[in-house]
Amino acid sequence: MVSSEKMTASEYYTAPSQAIFDDIRAAVTVIWDSYNLPDQEAYRAEKQAAIADIRNNGDNAWYLVAMLDHINQAKLLKMVKPETAELIHKARGY
Repeated sequence: MVSSEKMTASEYYTAPSQAIFDDIRAAVTVIWDSYNLPDQEAYRAEKQAAIADIRNNGDNAWYLVAMLDHINQAKLLKMVKPETAELIHKARGY
């Protein structure tokens, strides 16, 4: 069940648990790895470099989500655990 409740600013800027962050980061990595056409190589490399060293601080988990367009955010929600998807819904306000 998806909550219609939004995060407060304080919640948004407080890092989620490491398990939630790792779940998001792993799924986002898979999505960016799927950009495998020759004309997408530089774009994919740029995004992969941006997430390579990111740590679970502040709103970094939500930054990872925001890197994706709405189509890939929908894919992400299907790839992560239900509790992760719930927090993404809450953080993104949808």
